[in-house]
Amino acid sequence: MIDWDLWRTVEELGFSGSFAGAAKRLKVDATTVKRRMETVEQALGRQLFRRQSGFLVPTPACKKALDDVRVAAKHLELAQTRLAPELEHRMWRRIVITSLTYICDRLLGPAAGRLDADPRLRIEIVGGDRNLDLGNERAADMALRMGSVSITGVSSWHIADIDYSTYVAKDTSATDCPWATLDRSHSHLAEVRLPEQHAGGEGVRFTTTTMTTLESIIAASAAKGILPNFIGDQNTNLMVLEDHPSLVRPLSLLWRDDIAEEHQFGTIVCWIVNEVSRCARATEQANDLLKKFEK
Repeated sequence: MIDWDLWRTVEELGFSGSFAGAAKRLKVDATTVKRRMETVEQALGRQLFRRQSGFLVPTPACKKALDDVRVAAKHLELAQTRLAPELEHRMWRRIVITSLTYICDRLLGPAAGRLDADPRLRIEIVGGDRNLDLGNERAADMALRMGSVSITGVSSWHIADIDYSTYVAKDTSATDCPWATLDRSHSHLAEVRLPEQHAGGEGVRFTTTTMTTLESIIAASAAKGILPNFIGDQNTNLMVLEDHPSLVRPLSLLWRDDIAEEHQFGTIVCWIVNEVSRCARATEQANDLLKKFEK
């Protein structure tokens, strides 16, 4: 019989889609994961994964087997809990949440102290500066994404609407103040297109790759720019320009369908929804989630 650790490697590889991602979750190196995978394939006499669009994707036969492996894992967890309840916390795996860096830094990170104090909870918060990249993060369990999202095998809930306004430093003349915005790699975003449209012939003076740097440029009285209200309103050196562009963007909470039965899942969903509701306008879907998961 194939050793359970090898099957667990197969499970994590199917979840993460890469040797590096599985290695991170198993706390071993990528070479070890690859070696274990080769051992299983040799023992079974068949290939379990194929490369597709840069990821390791399970074959149809492997995909069916992964369902059985997950069921077996849950039965092992139940057996351990019955034999040694005090060890139950060791079975709660870490949940990986991804979002834009500024959402991690200004929303999720500061809210960590309000998360349930249950010692079994383990969360990894991963930030990135490109919203479009997050859909390709195969190792993520959950994600906060700007906009509406539709991905196979992923549940998506529109949980809030985030308001954006044009901000300027309080000691700055809005009339003579140039524009600053995120750089052209973000040109698909309305908060980038609007400043470019209003900058006129002079154009945008400052561009940057991150929302944090953009806020700093505005606070330094160097320019005006569009920021999420939950960031701009927290900076006491900034004020809203009422006669300048503003917009609203939807925020979606996503999760992989195969984690919905994890013990800690409902707790984390409620934490995220409640924290988002503190700084944005919650939707009916957000209320539905709280009714579904709050104890």
